Amino acid sequence: MKRLSLCLLALLTVAAPLHAKKSERQKIVEKFESCEAILREFMADPDYAIPSDVLQNAQALVITNQVNAGLVLGLRYGYGTVIAKRPDGTWSVPVLLRAGEGSVGLQVGGNTVETVYVLNTREAVANLYSAKFNIGVDARAVATPHSVNAEKVTKTLPAPAILAFVKKRGFYAGANLKTGWVARNDKINFTFYHNELTLPELLYGVPSVPVPAEVEPLVDFVTRITR
Repeated sequence: MKRLSLCLLALLTVAAPLHAKKSERQKIVEKFESCEAILREFMADPDYAIPSDVLQNAQALVITNQVNAGLVLGLRYGYGTVIAKRPDGTWSVPVLLRAGEGSVGLQVGGNTVETVYVLNTREAVANLYSAKFNIGVDARAVATPHSVNAEKVTKTLPAPAILAFVKKRGFYAGANLKTGWVARNDKINFTFYHNELTLPELLYGVPSVPVPAEVEPLVDFVTRITR
């Protein structure tokens, strides 16, 4: 009986780290799935769908899921994913990012802010290689409830490097957020892809990284809507 108890204890000791690893991976997968859901919701809603010609010219998509919350000092925090078009026209594996903004002023309430950034040049994608990229400075935002109007705006802009399509939910009142950033998160991607490839290597490395089954739906969807 004592030996059986010791065996069970040993099995539980071995199984605990495995369960923890699975739980951590599932949390990462849920972030990818959340970003996929955001993109699908944008494209399914005629008021928010990104014009097809904009998507066809995209060199990368950055999808962020952020939360505004605060009193006096407002902060926006969240995460995102980037997926890039490779030189052969195929799309890379998605790579997770950290995302945030901040502003000073009296602010009350909270809401979620879902954004799809369309990066139109490889130079714009290269900005993501740095530790933190202030996307709010370089993005020309197209935030309109009508995709037809958005399409007209994109044609009149002087070849913007980045276009931002934004959807807000909930209540938030206060000062406008002045800056925004996304930052690479190599550590979390090391965990998901079981390697130590950095963001640019995951996006453009040769040979390309195999697409894990959990993110195949996102890659397939991006491939379909950008044709």
